[in-house]
Amino acid sequence: MILAHDELRAVHLLSRDVRRPALFLAQQVVEKLLRAVIEAEDERAGPTHHIRELVGLIGSSHILYDAFLAFDDLSSASSRYRYPVGSGGLADIPPEADFLNRIAEIEILQSKVTRFLEERNLFAKD
Repeated sequence: MILAHDELRAVHLLSRDVRRPALFLAQQVVEKLLRAVIEAEDERAGPTHHIRELVGLIGSSHILYDAFLAFDDLSSASSRYRYPVGSGGLADIPPEADFLNRIAEIEILQSKVTRFLEERNLFAKD
């Protein structure tokens, strides 16, 4: 959770000026939050970075399943915004307003995950 928090701060800092790295970090924040929930459910995630695969580990009946699945579109951010596409060009980045809305949605997800972990006495407030 500490890493997710720190990376979300970095997303905020980068979001207006250098969105490509911010998009990658946004995916990383969601992944870290999801991995915290997977661990809380006593499951193991393995090496994948794909949100849909990871959310499958907690199951469709989990209270946070839909909240995480809503971020599956970020799965490709781990490579899409970091490397040239097949033509050698760069992938288009979303408009700033759309990305800022996405960041707000990640913050809501972070709050939900924090509450989930606190209810299970797995996360202590500083």
